[in-house]
Amino acid sequence: MFLKNWFIQIRKGYLELMILRILAQNSPLYGLQILQELDRRGFATKEGTLYPLLSRLTKEKLLKPQWQGQEKGVPKKYYSLTDKGTKLLGEMSEEFQSMYLHFKNLGQGEKDEL
Repeated sequence: MFLKNWFIQIRKGYLELMILRILAQNSPLYGLQILQELDRRGFATKEGTLYPLLSRLTKEKLLKPQWQGQEKGVPKKYYSLTDKGTKLLGEMSEEFQSMYLHFKNLGQGEKDEL
């Protein structure tokens, strides 16, 4: 049970980072496109996980949603990064790399400063 809960917490944080990075590289995208991009990168996610997260990131002013009409079909909500989202992505990427290096160096005889 502990391992499952631990993995869920790690995945949640990593999913936020992945969404910000995907939008930095390919924006604007709508929800289904984000799901497809996550899947293409080996990080398949369900709609029930993605959409509440997009809503929360929007409330935090990290994403800017914009409705765009379609000639055929229903309008879609496209997401792009805000300046705040771009800045946070940089900070999160640096922190992720730092944590990765600390983990990689564990057991190699060096003391880590966390």
